[in-house]
Amino acid sequence: MGKRLKWAYVTISLLTLIFISHPTIVFASNPSTAKGGHTSSGASRCSTTWNFADGYTGWQNYFGIRNTSTSQASVTFYFYDENQLKGQTSISVPPNRRGTVYANSYVPGSSTNFCTHIVSTQPIVAERSMYTGYEGTCGNGSWGVSTSGWVFGDVYADASSIAYIQVNNRRCTTRTYKMWLAREGDVYAPSIYVNGYCRGTWNISGGGNHVAVIYSTSDPYFVAERSWSSGSKKTSSGGTPFGNTSQQLFAEGYSSYPTWFASGWSDLTFQSSVDLEEYHSYRWGTSSINNVYRMITNNDALSLQVSGVPDGTNYSTEVYRSGWYYHAPPSPPPSSYWFCTERTTFAPNGNWATSSEGRNIFDRVNNTSEFFFADCYTGHDVYLTLGNFSSYSTATFNIWVTTDTSNNYSTSITINRAGSLRLNDLVPGSQNCCIHVIEVSNRWPVSVEKSSYFN
Repeated sequence: MGKRLKWAYVTISLLTLIFISHPTIVFASNPSTAKGGHTSSGASRCSTTWNFADGYTGWQNYFGIRNTSTSQASVTFYFYDENQLKGQTSISVPPNRRGTVYANSYVPGSSTNFCTHIVSTQPIVAERSMYTGYEGTCGNGSWGVSTSGWVFGDVYADASSIAYIQVNNRRCTTRTYKMWLAREGDVYAPSIYVNGYCRGTWNISGGGNHVAVIYSTSDPYFVAERSWSSGSKKTSSGGTPFGNTSQQLFAEGYSSYPTWFASGWSDLTFQSSVDLEEYHSYRWGTSSINNVYRMITNNDALSLQVSGVPDGTNYSTEVYRSGWYYHAPPSPPPSSYWFCTERTTFAPNGNWATSSEGRNIFDRVNNTSEFFFADCYTGHDVYLTLGNFSSYSTATFNIWVTTDTSNNYSTSITINRAGSLRLNDLVPGSQNCCIHVIEVSNRWPVSVEKSSYFN
């Protein structure tokens, strides 16, 4: 821990020294038309190990790596299918620079499911982007978090779509994982066996909205992801680790795009209880403009479409549980109770979709409100959206952009409750780059998300 604190102090100090002023960037609205898009919540910390459960060679898979240290990083990628190691590669990433790996070059087969384990000699941040034509999705991965389970509030499947839950077993021996898939009080509990270091997958079709809880009684070190596919459209979500779900924060929101918040909770002891959710949406320069309250029952999943926000408005949303009702479990709730909210956005023409698990209240590290985005390409229209959920009236964010060459760009933006900026107004041309954001006054909670649109 001492080394991490020291590294964080040195890195932030160096970045502060190179921070330079740029002309003010105007708050930007997302494009009214786009051929595709994806959203990322980024990462709130760096690590020497990163794990991804989802990967499919029928899509184009890219990994963006941001070396957050002041030393050269040697980064090794290991790709596993359901049975064995399928391929590996290593890259060297200079200090505070980006590196890119195209996974399809190292995973044989045109329709191989795989998971990814990344090991670095220095602290890094990793993101994965998957594309098919103009459609895409972005995943944040996990930094070796120790948890006995993951929860997903948005697991939707109908006649024309399918949902997937993937597991990356980070143990060297075969482990058993169980999924509690709940909808309207009906609970299914299929188990899968996953080989050491390998991937396991549940396919979920039909039935509408579900909430999924993935857990293991013998393994506190595994990663789960949820993806959804309908034709060429695809979204992904990293879910939420057990115990981190009392409040979730979404910086991204644009009222011209139809958006749903899907929530669900499951009590694995099947107690009959009801919870109250509160939704508070904010737009730039105003106070709260949309408050929604609703009841959600045990072992159920519900979706709520955003309404009441003026057209063409960027907004952020805060979702949290406000209390226990009826046959309420004790406080704190028992370990069998899990809750999650996720956001899904569709293009008005229905050609693409994005999703995000948002932030939770425990995402802050070392009392520093900072965010990393390892994968960014300014050949697309890239937007940063920011949300201030603190008790303070304003929040100021310093933003650094580092390319994979020698270019550096920086700016600062102050918001009231929500704001958005177009990164292409700061970074010229089509460049691969990484983003580092810090709220300079240490406001908390705050949230930052990145969206890319292919026009």
